[in-house]
Amino acid sequence: YYWGIQCAKDGKFEDALVAFSKAINLRPQDADAYVQRGEIYLWMCDFQSAILNYKKACTIRINSSELYSRLAFIYYFQGQTFFDQQLYAEALESFTRAAEIRPDVIGYHTRSVACLAALHRYGECLALVNQRLEEERDNADLYIMRARLHELFRNSTLCYYDVKDALSLDPEQPEAQAMLAKLERKAEDYHNHACQLSINGKSNEALQKISMAIETNPSIPEFHVLRGATHRRLGDFNSAIDDYLLALDKTDHNEQDPTYMEGQRQLLLTYNDFAVECFQKGFYDEAIILLNKAIKGEKREKGLYINRGDCFFRQGDLHFALADYHQALELDPEDWAVRSRIAVVHSEFGVLDYEERNYQESETRFSLAIQNNPKVARFYVYRARARYMMENIRGAREDILMSLHLDPSSDEILSILSRLFPGKSVGEVMKSKAAKAAKLTLDQMLYMAAAPSHRLPPVDR
Repeated sequence: YYWGIQCAKDGKFEDALVAFSKAINLRPQDADAYVQRGEIYLWMCDFQSAILNYKKACTIRINSSELYSRLAFIYYFQGQTFFDQQLYAEALESFTRAAEIRPDVIGYHTRSVACLAALHRYGECLALVNQRLEEERDNADLYIMRARLHELFRNSTLCYYDVKDALSLDPEQPEAQAMLAKLERKAEDYHNHACQLSINGKSNEALQKISMAIETNPSIPEFHVLRGATHRRLGDFNSAIDDYLLALDKTDHNEQDPTYMEGQRQLLLTYNDFAVECFQKGFYDEAIILLNKAIKGEKREKGLYINRGDCFFRQGDLHFALADYHQALELDPEDWAVRSRIAVVHSEFGVLDYEERNYQESETRFSLAIQNNPKVARFYVYRARARYMMENIRGAREDILMSLHLDPSSDEILSILSRLFPGKSVGEVMKSKAAKAAKLTLDQMLYMAAAPSHRLPPVDR
């Protein structure tokens, strides 16, 4: 054994091998002899023989972590030699053995990943990196490695997040910085292309490009606002809402952020558009839910109250409809469309009261309908019937005369005219002094009902 040591010092490796082999024959359980012979084989680059000797030494001295570490290194050394010769399968085998013996050494796993990548076995490569990251969350190099694998698989979003994780661990990591800059440039190019396509009216192509921008750099809330607008233009309201909500989340709900304000505005418009589509298809409950969300975010938009009121009206919820129309009227007292809706609701209430023989309440409702919209002849006819049943013949006649001025050909008027003006034709009634007085009253009502900005000076008669 000592002769072998001396020969090794003198560089006489062949003589050293002979000496250590004789020592092993004499003392087969001497681990040191196997170790020394293994080192000689390593000097001679006979890795397999070196491995066999170290394995034997490990079986004799099973608790020696130093021997196992050395054996793992020899496997690693052998694997690197294979790798340099582009023998990737053989290199992978050696690196895998090294990693099995010393799983705590990251370099052995890293080389295994490099072999798998060289063999184009990317799925196994990614699985191995994921496994290592479960155990080493603070290794920036592993995140960069996985980011590159995601880049190969064209998983841009996952690549981006791994690069960001790497930079959070090591902000000065040059490779991560370069990858992030590349992703940001690429995303901006996609975004600019999407804007151009959108301007040209090519919404489907714009959607594809802005989606690619979001995949490449998912941290930009403005991209979600643009994609939401594109979805909305294409009628995909659910997807539009999802994008706007993501945009708000990515601004941390900072109400001072211009992107937040634009996203919030677009979200409310989308709720309204979606509600209108539901309304047109008869899905009133769904439309009301959407409008509730829109009104929660914007309480000063009269159109939202009008649309929700229309939904309630279609469902027969007249009280709720009236409340929404009045809210809209408070926001814009000159809106004739709102006043017309209020008039219709009061008219519906009046009809119900009339059918229940509550003639006084019915007259009051029709009076409110006329007050809000004096242009509708049937409101006067309905009120005339209520007044007739209350034996207010004078008031009923006045209502019928005003309705005749508004719609002389109405069958509803003719049905009650004979009872109020027995024996007289329509022409005779219209030539009467009462008809002329009713015309003056009607003109005054129409004048007062008009918005101040639309009123004309009264005509001298």
